[in-house]
Amino acid sequence: MNMDWIRKYQPFTSKKELDEHVRSFLYKRKAALSDGTLDVLRFIWRHAVKYPGVAFPKRATIVKGTMRSESTVVRALRCLVQEGLIEKIATKKPNGRQGGNLIIFLPQTDVFLPTDDTPRDTLKTPFRKRRILIVTSLNS
Repeated sequence: MNMDWIRKYQPFTSKKELDEHVRSFLYKRKAALSDGTLDVLRFIWRHAVKYPGVAFPKRATIVKGTMRSESTVVRALRCLVQEGLIEKIATKKPNGRQGGNLIIFLPQTDVFLPTDDTPRDTLKTPFRKRRILIVTSLNS
């Protein structure tokens, strides 16, 4: 099956770029998301790597993979669409019937990831390593 048509929906050039955008989203909005929404997000994020930013699992696959109810999955996807992280695109099969949805991760406009600003001198341990001498007595 030729899946190259999915490339036209691919918003990112690499997995690293996708990860930066999703991590930035999570850094800013994770506290507002439910556990079920986070589970669904992790699942579709893991399935959006062959074509970075495009996932196409069926709803039943997400339900099975996250062990969440179908209504929780539907609610989580709706929440992620409203938050501006994903977009759902309906597809059609060659016979004209409805196919599965494509889930497209949208590029975030303000990508921000915190950096580690810990001063170098605080990373060293202030204690010297101590050697412990273990003495065993040999009773013969």
